[in-house]
This record gives sequence, structure tokens and C-alpha cells, in this order.
Amino acid sequence: MIETIVIKNYKIFDDLIIEFDKGLNILVGDNDSGKSTILEVISILTSGNLNNYPLDRQLKPSFFNQTVRKNYIESIKRGSTPPPPKIILEAYLSKDDDPTFSGTNNELKKNCPGIRVTIEFDNSYASEYKQMIQEESIHDIPIELYKVTYSSFASATGKILFRNSPIKSILIDATHKNYSYMIDRFIGKSINDTLNGEEIISLSKAYRQNKTDFKENSIIENINRRLAEYSPISHCRVSIGLQEERVDAWKNQMTIMVKDIPLENIGFGTQNIIKSELALSNCSDSANIILFEEPENSLSHTNLAKLVSAIESTENKQIFITTHSSYIANRLNLNNLIFVNGSNVSTFRGLDTDTASFFKVLPGSDTLRIVIASKVILVEGPSDSLIIQRAYKDKKISYQFKTVLT
Repeated sequence: MIETIVIKNYKIFDDLIIEFDKGLNILVGDNDSGKSTILEVISILTSGNLNNYPLDRQLKPSFFNQTVRKNYIESIKRGSTPPPPKIILEAYLSKDDDPTFSGTNNELKKNCPGIRVTIEFDNSYASEYKQMIQEESIHDIPIELYKVTYSSFASATGKILFRNSPIKSILIDATHKNYSYMIDRFIGKSINDTLNGEEIISLSKAYRQNKTDFKENSIIENINRRLAEYSPISHCRVSIGLQEERVDAWKNQMTIMVKDIPLENIGFGTQNIIKSELALSNCSDSANIILFEEPENSLSHTNLAKLVSAIESTENKQIFITTHSSYIANRLNLNNLIFVNGSNVSTFRGLDTDTASFFKVLPGSDTLRIVIASKVILVEGPSDSLIIQRAYKDKKISYQFKTVLT
């Protein structure tokens, strides 16, 4: 499990250290406060990917903290030769994780297992960088001269393979239809658990026979007969056929059916609850870290309650959730909240147990409005609340009206 992460110079964060609970972590905060960026960092540290693509294929100057980026550009404009800025991401793991990842190759010089990812200038391009400075051709961070390095805390030089990493994650983003990985795992596990070798071979033969029947269809033969006469390719004979595939390619044509409708064609809310349940189930034994990006999106209250119950009953997995839902925060215990506001991060772990229990049984209370608000007015009852709202409205409208007149 991840005990701590360190983020230096990545996006909104210049220098951040966050400690996590081994079970549930609920990230809350205003829009653009950095919640999703923390999930991005965890995904990078556990898979080497960002948004399901390798990080090193997506590098861009906007990855760097805006202040760091601005200072570097201004320094270049003044004629200085500053060292190119560097991004550091680290995950400090619990002591019982793989000892081969243990060491002090980290920013905190702590002897523990961990993973380190750096986005840094590649020194093999030192001469090119010097020439670019002389030619005054650097107008932003020269990301084309950068490299991504993945290493464990055991060694700064030894690269790691993420398939051997002691931590692996699954990201459930309710705003995207990214369900194919979990469907493939579910189908593959279902086939292996329920079919014997002869049955799998029989299905493979049936699939191959269907392809043969298609290729030998008279309409396909007619197309190829016409191509032989009128093909624009003159130097050789061409025809149209099906692509060659692996022997188990039939598995890729299978999907989950919900009431006889393919999963990809049903409502977004049902897709989200199914992929969330798959991630939390034994279908994802290889992933011990589950990342939820605003799971309340597209879910009805009933399905949201089911999801929360599934999260509550999940064991042996570390869960990270970003949310704007007080229902999720209350039901999953306010003591698990991590309030994110840029590099200012605070927790509610010291919250009185009775208080947390009170909101668990009254999950409809809008606690996050108080947590996220910059200013709060406490009133005694509904009447006072109405008066305060009216007074605020009158003052606000009056102020805006005066501003317009001015």
C-alpha cells in the first residue's frame, strides 16, 4: 500500500507531501484544487501511464508547475543559463512490500520500499542545449530534450518494470467510457474458471469456421472477381479477405451483455456501476489500488448507495476517491477526508468519532459545502437561515446593481 507520496514541480503542486490511510482516502476540494492531479500521480507511479498512455509519449511543458515554468523562461530571457527544471514523483510503500524496491533513493532519504518517477533533462543532449541557448532559441522548457526515468528506492540507475511492481492500480473515471480493460479481465477470468481445455478449443474452431464461411461467401468471391478485372493496382493481383488473427482472437469479440444489450450500448450510469463493481471484486486481484474519479457522476441515488456499500465492504485494497458528494463523504466516514487546496493539504483524521458516526447515519447532510467554503455563517434554525439568505441576496444584488451603474 502507499503510505506517502511526494510531488515536486508537477502541475499545480510545487512541493507536496501527502500521507495516506492504508484503507480509504477521500479527496475533496474546490474545482482545480488538485484532486484529479493526485490521482494522475498515483496512476503514473503504479503503471507508468497517464490517461492509459505511456507517460514518456505525452511530455509537454504544461506538466511543469506554472511558477517553476515561468521562472525558468524569465531567467532564459535575462541571458542566464539555469538548469532545466525537473519533476519528481515518489510513492513510499508500506514496509511489508517487496524488499527489492527498498532503499534510500528518494527525496526524504527514508529507508523503505518505493517507486520514483522523474521527468528530467537528458544530459546526452547537453551540447544541443548549449547551442540552443547561444542561438537564443529557447522560449519554453525544451521538453524534446527530456527523458522519463522509472526507478525503485533501491537504486537510482536500475530501471523498474511495472509488471513486477508490488503495487498496481485501476482507474475508474466516471466521466469516460474506459471499461474495456476490466471487461476483458472479467471475460477472460470467466472463461478460464468455467471452461475446460476441450471446450475452449471447440469455441476457437467454431470461430475459425465462421471466418472461413465468410471468406468463401459468394459475395466476397464476386468482389474479388471484379477486383481482378478492374483493380487500380496493376503490378500484382490483389483481393479482399479477413485479417489473420491469434488462435484466441475470438475472446476479443466478446463483451458483457446486460439484459441482452452489449455493455457499451447501455446507459452511462449502469456502465459506471458495473465497472466499479468489477474493479472492487476479485476480478481485479492483480490491482491492489483502486482510483475513483468522481464516482457520483451519472449514478442514481440507488446505484450510488450500492457503490458506497461495495466500497465499505472491500478488503485488502487501498481506495482513493475524488468527490464533490457529501453523501459519499459522510457514508464513508469524514475521518477519511483529505482536503486539497493546491499545495495546502489537510486531513480530518482527528474528527471526533461520535461526530463522524452522526453524519454516517445522516448522509444527506451537506457537509462538503462547509468543508470547501471559504467563509461560513452558522445559524440556529430554518427561519434564521432564510433571513441570512435574504440579507445576503439583497446585499449582493444591490452591490452588483451599483457596480453596473458605475
